[in-house]
Amino acid sequence: MELRTPLPTEDLLFSRYESGLFVEEAIRHGIYTMQTRHFHDSIEINFLLRGDRFYFIEQDTYHVGEGMAVLIGRNLLHKASTPDSGNPYHHRFLLQYDFEPYDDLLRRLGFVGLDAFGERYSTAVSFSPEDWQHIAASASLIKACITENSASSRARMTLAAADLLILFAQNADRERARDLTQGRALPTSSEKESYLVRTGVYQKVHEIALYLQKTCGEEHSLDEIAARFYVSRSNLTRMFKSVTGFTVTEYLAFARIKKARALLLDTRLTITEIAEQTGFGNVTYFERTFKRMAAMTPLQYRKNGGK
Repeated sequence: MELRTPLPTEDLLFSRYESGLFVEEAIRHGIYTMQTRHFHDSIEINFLLRGDRFYFIEQDTYHVGEGMAVLIGRNLLHKASTPDSGNPYHHRFLLQYDFEPYDDLLRRLGFVGLDAFGERYSTAVSFSPEDWQHIAASASLIKACITENSASSRARMTLAAADLLILFAQNADRERARDLTQGRALPTSSEKESYLVRTGVYQKVHEIALYLQKTCGEEHSLDEIAARFYVSRSNLTRMFKSVTGFTVTEYLAFARIKKARALLLDTRLTITEIAEQTGFGNVTYFERTFKRMAAMTPLQYRKNGGK
């Protein structure tokens, strides 16, 4: 894990990697939007200590405020950006969990592994003041242990980080149970914040992203997509890039690679057949795109079981 260099508008308070865990704490003062084509082979939790942020994950946009956190599963496309308020200031604590040792640890604790955990809990949650105090204490402990870097401190760090995963899951399960009990799918505006943003361009981009995911094996043009969703081509490209951080073409390529990953692991289709079913057609183009986005060839991905 390569440590980052702080941006000009950023105070990087802590940035370390140890034993399958990347830890970072930063304060950002200026306008900042993630520029990288962002998805990675780890689970990520962002705890927001101050300010608020928008997080686009796959097809959904979450508004995350102070005292909340958002979890992003492995290999999910995501982007963080400044909210509509225009205030870029935020202070956040980030944890990224590698497959090892956390997949095995979660299984031993009764979960079904890191991938399934990420699929179930990729969402935003809020915490009680008591839980937030626990999170702050755990963050301090993790930073102290990773700095000490002894066998015992690494073990404490790993357990503390796993505890925060479970605390997140517990709060997510509580919120889902509450929503089901009260007969609704989403929190109401009377509660802290609206987590999922389902208005204006965010709803339109949500619909477009879902459409691209479901039809990624088909040929598409910007004109066809724009006409289907009753927007001009220029408005389509502008709003999609603004919300997701990706062009429509880049997002479609990601959706195709995601489908290809599943076909590589779950079927015995040949590479040529998978290239055809995912809309690439040309095997060379498929293999080149797959290697660029997955850091390995399709055959290596199948042989390694997706790891």
